[in-house]
Amino acid sequence: LKDYREELSKKHSDIDQKICDILHYIELCETDDNEAADLVELLRVCRENRRDIKDELQRIEYFQTGFGTNANVTRAKQALKSIKGLETRKYKPRKYEELFENCVLKDRRLQREDLHRAAHVSSDTKQRYSVEPTFDEKDGEETMAEEKKAWWKEAVIYQIYPRSFMDSNGDGIGDLPGITEKLPYVKSLGCNALWINPCFDSPFKDAGYDVRDYKKIAPRYGTNEDMAQLCRRAHALGVRVLLDLVPGHTSEEHEWFRKSGEAEPNEYSGRYIWTDHAFAGGDGMPFIGGEYPRSATYIINFFKCQPALNYGYRERRERWQQSITSPDALATREAMKDVIRFWLDLGCDGFRVDMAESLVKNDGTEKLATMEVWRDILGAIHKEYPDAAFVSEWNHPDKALRCGFDMDFYLNWQGNGYNWLMRNYDGAMDSNPHNIGKAYFCKNSGTGIDKFLDEYLPTYKATHKDGLWCFITCNHDTIRPSAGLTVEELRLAYATLFTLPGAPFVYYGDEIGMRYLPLPTKEGGYFRTGSR
Repeated sequence: LKDYREELSKKHSDIDQKICDILHYIELCETDDNEAADLVELLRVCRENRRDIKDELQRIEYFQTGFGTNANVTRAKQALKSIKGLETRKYKPRKYEELFENCVLKDRRLQREDLHRAAHVSSDTKQRYSVEPTFDEKDGEETMAEEKKAWWKEAVIYQIYPRSFMDSNGDGIGDLPGITEKLPYVKSLGCNALWINPCFDSPFKDAGYDVRDYKKIAPRYGTNEDMAQLCRRAHALGVRVLLDLVPGHTSEEHEWFRKSGEAEPNEYSGRYIWTDHAFAGGDGMPFIGGEYPRSATYIINFFKCQPALNYGYRERRERWQQSITSPDALATREAMKDVIRFWLDLGCDGFRVDMAESLVKNDGTEKLATMEVWRDILGAIHKEYPDAAFVSEWNHPDKALRCGFDMDFYLNWQGNGYNWLMRNYDGAMDSNPHNIGKAYFCKNSGTGIDKFLDEYLPTYKATHKDGLWCFITCNHDTIRPSAGLTVEELRLAYATLFTLPGAPFVYYGDEIGMRYLPLPTKEGGYFRTGSR
């Protein structure tokens, strides 16, 4: 098994890397030498039919719903059954054995859909694989009834940019006690949840999206106890609290990164993505070199100050690129789970997750490996904290809502359906909105609703059973809608957004028509500063 895995690890196709992962899982199974040899030979045979095995492995990734070592063994067994089917052709390509595996299912929505498909599987099929369903139709109905009670399904969420929302001590910077003071106001708007932009310790070179300490509130905003008090007060008013999680990178000042940059190997050497030489390039990704004793360059996600955490590569083209199941990549997942647990234990109710699709590198457009990582992270968390909610910054509900997220945002991307509703003007990136008047909600635009519906309806119909695709009035990355709409037009736009499916998100100040101002950049905001 190890020899064949080492042989394939030198190759770079996604199929070979997927087989490597399966071999890793098989090693966890209790197999004797003869059985192991048979399995390797079987994989060699199946690998010849590259198209079939690629499709089959992608299907296996989609149905992966268990976590931890035992579940990896289960997954290996599922994979092997499917691959044997490719060779023998003893049953149809669309197989159902994974529906009856005795593993812990984390994704309740996927479970419900599979229940209906499984109802049509013959008793012969069930008997062939000698496994029993993990739940019956009655249990499925109870699960659906239970899910209807999820608080986020009826949420109206108020987004707060803490730096400029409410200053309680007169230092010119908003803070957590200020937010706590204004909770009755938030409640009076009809909102029953908050999302607070990054408030963890940070040098604030990118407005807190450069985290220096995941477990400490930034001193300018208050203390951890201030956050606990905010959550207690919010809960007393019937308001939930979501924090902002930045899982893809940290600040260059984070202790993990400082240790990672040391010349001598240590626990954090593989926590970030480093190349193997001080003069190596980043394989097409932005990189920084020459700043640390370690003879290597490191990959950054956005600004120079944001080194990328290592969740692995789906397609590996360089020696220094690790698999998503490498010990270092798995350790990064566990570290992020630990951060999530810390704040849920303190009293928060979930997280908005920054750039959720960006964890695994070279992951293609399908983001299969990134989805697998999120199934692992959120599957573990949902088991321990079933009431916690997670919102992804992804704008692909077909992916986000099928890997553990409860909600995904419909974001403002230039020219997309949402953009045509309230914006679609020029100059946004230059803090100078102009050529205004083309959006659907502009009274005399002549723009039809089809530009929105043509994109929205197919996606909504395909994903609405999986979770919520949520509309925003605005956010910290978007020019306020008042820049392109009159007060009357805003009222109609908001009335529409608030009656469409999904949990509506109100950006602080939008409820009073707050203006967008072209301001000098502050803390990495650039054109976004005027909305913050």
